[in-house]
Amino acid sequence: PADSDLFGRSLPDKDTDIRTAAAEGLGRLKDPADRQTVQSAFDEELKEEPRMALAFAAVMLGNRDMTEFAPFRYLVNELNSAAWSGVSLAYLTEIARDPEARASLYPVLKTATADEKKGLAQVLSVSGDSASLPYLETLSRDPDSEVAKAGFEALRSLRSRFPH
Repeated sequence: PADSDLFGRSLPDKDTDIRTAAAEGLGRLKDPADRQTVQSAFDEELKEEPRMALAFAAVMLGNRDMTEFAPFRYLVNELNSAAWSGVSLAYLTEIARDPEARASLYPVLKTATADEKKGLAQVLSVSGDSASLPYLETLSRDPDSEVAKAGFEALRSLRSRFPH
């Protein structure tokens, strides 16, 4: 919390690494007063790395919107990107530790792409709870064999922590 002002001042910095770190810091502080600042910065950011960090921060600050251009949807969509899926996976794994945020991911699984389903299976295997089990069971029966495999592996991992 002592660094909140520093993060806020660093958000418009010219250096993308500084903007990225500032966004991550604001997101992890979860101060509701930063929500509009972060959302505005997300809407204006053109560079991928700080934009993803701003999306992370917006979701951590409570934006659970899953509409087409929303930050949360943006992070899920980035699971389709070969270049950025790993970053998105890390952010989503941290976000999904929050039960409310995790619950926002469940409906997405119905219309997700194969890459999104595989990534979300991995997220839920690490950050899920017993409520995640039925969703992973469904993924483990997906018609796409790669998705089914990812769902099964995630289900097995999660069941080892939350047997039912």
